[in-house]
Amino acid sequence: METTGEFTSGGQAGSGQESQGALGSAREQAGEKAALARQQVGEQAGRVKEQAGSRLRSEVDRRSTQAGEQAGQVADALRTSAQQMRDRGQEQPARLVEGLAGRTDGIASYLRDSDGERILGDAEDYARRHPWLVGAAAMVGGFAASRLVKASAQRRADERGPVRGQAPRAASTGWSSAEAGGSGPLAGVAGDPGA
Repeated sequence: METTGEFTSGGQAGSGQESQGALGSAREQAGEKAALARQQVGEQAGRVKEQAGSRLRSEVDRRSTQAGEQAGQVADALRTSAQQMRDRGQEQPARLVEGLAGRTDGIASYLRDSDGERILGDAEDYARRHPWLVGAAAMVGGFAASRLVKASAQRRADERGPVRGQAPRAASTGWSSAEAGGSGPLAGVAGDPGA
């Protein structure tokens, strides 16, 4: 009987070790699967990033070529204007316009001849050399965007009219309620007995 008791207790101990071993193996497999999933996600993210960068470079390349062609046309127009000024005897303004045409032509050839990679690299270098200027431009752009959104929202609200349950907004006349001769919260609004 003792052997049976030892066998039973030994059997139980053996099955505990087996379950711990199985649990450890399951953890190991789960860890391997998680590592494989992380690797696959990283590879996919890398491919998406590469594709987005490629699209951005090609779009910058295409648009910069268009902008370069337009800038070249502007430079030609400036040279024509400078020649007309010379014909009328306006030499000093003609030299200024000719100088401007030369700079515009330089920008045009840079935009036409540079690929998207070079332009983006130059923009990054400029931003690193002049971070305060980039920050100021971002602030001005953000302010302009906020004003645009606010004006757009105001226009849409005016087109919709009053919301149900709210009093209609009074049109601003530029007069305060005291100047309009009324008093109270509805002073100056049509139909207000105090107005």
